[in-house]
Amino acid sequence: MFVEVHTPQTITGQELDAYLQRGWFRMGQTIFTTNFAHVKDKILSTIWLRIKLKEYSGDKTYTELLKRYARFTIVIQPAEITDEKESLFTRYRESLSFPVSESLQHLLFGKEPESVYNTYEVTVRDNGQLFACGFFDLGGSSAEGIVSFYDPAYKKFSPGKFVIYSKVQYCKELG
Repeated sequence: MFVEVHTPQTITGQELDAYLQRGWFRMGQTIFTTNFAHVKDKILSTIWLRIKLKEYSGDKTYTELLKRYARFTIVIQPAEITDEKESLFTRYRESLSFPVSESLQHLLFGKEPESVYNTYEVTVRDNGQLFACGFFDLGGSSAEGIVSFYDPAYKKFSPGKFVIYSKVQYCKELG
């Protein structure tokens, strides 16, 4: 199989679990799987990464990041696209050397006003200022990370890693 694409009108947690188990990923409202990706005029093999949460325990990096982030405010809640998050996504996107989605809205929802997925967000704030954010979808017994981004001025704090660890830890706590 080279590529298979679906655009569900609704999706249950168990249906998302089945897609993820078979190596699918979503962009916008489309969920797809492929064996190859076309990047900078090259055809590359795809490798869909999975973490077995029951076997996962935080490592040294996670422990160090938890200490470093103790002074920041971290919130995990159902996803909401705001102007503040779009602005942060734009700053992050402009710092990259490769192309990404034109907006957070487009990346998460495509042309639709809202998601058919059960999408959550992690936000990280420094004295009220949003500097890192990430989105992930919850299935019935699985989850998938969609995107993590941050203010480039905070790069020294490894915010991308912290947001990913936060998603993993939250999902582990949910069981």
